[in-house]
Amino acid sequence: MVDLGCGFGRLLERLALDRDFERITGVDRSEQALTAASRRLRKVLEPWQHVKITLVRDLVTYRNPAFLGHDAAVAMEVIEHLEPAPRAALESVLFDFVRPATAIVTTPNVEYNAKWRLTSRNGLRHEGHRFEWTRAELERWAPLVRQPGSGLEESPRRLILRFRRGIALSSISRRASGFRGRNDLHLLPVLELV
Repeated sequence: MVDLGCGFGRLLERLALDRDFERITGVDRSEQALTAASRRLRKVLEPWQHVKITLVRDLVTYRNPAFLGHDAAVAMEVIEHLEPAPRAALESVLFDFVRPATAIVTTPNVEYNAKWRLTSRNGLRHEGHRFEWTRAELERWAPLVRQPGSGLEESPRRLILRFRRGIALSSISRRASGFRGRNDLHLLPVLELV
């Protein structure tokens, strides 16, 4: 599993606890976040769990060979922080370069914001968000990454969109090697595009 935008390593910790994950790479541009993640993981994980994690400082929009060779990739709460050009670069890294059997992309559902007391000046959940999509916007985005040159014409084969607790989950997986294990986020399809 490669976690593009791993932050302070909360997902890395959960993945490391699952014996099904043999190799986990956390990527973030922030040295501060990676340092905090390393400290956190050393505190809570056994040595055999910690040894399977590699932390990489880089931009998720760059094609770093350290991102390769993973069966699954996740970009959790990342795309909404990117302007259109860097977002397109992330899509290219994920779908043209990494090409995992399973890709999970999460982003806030703007329709759920009425449930929250928002204090940001931009009216979104976080000052750093450039956008937050509605369900319809996410459903329009999904086929766009299947355009020629996106890598999705051949890999992965299924695109599943789902919303849960105000977060949009877009899981892309191949039939034969879907995201497995206890940490599979228990994705249930709402819309499937084949």
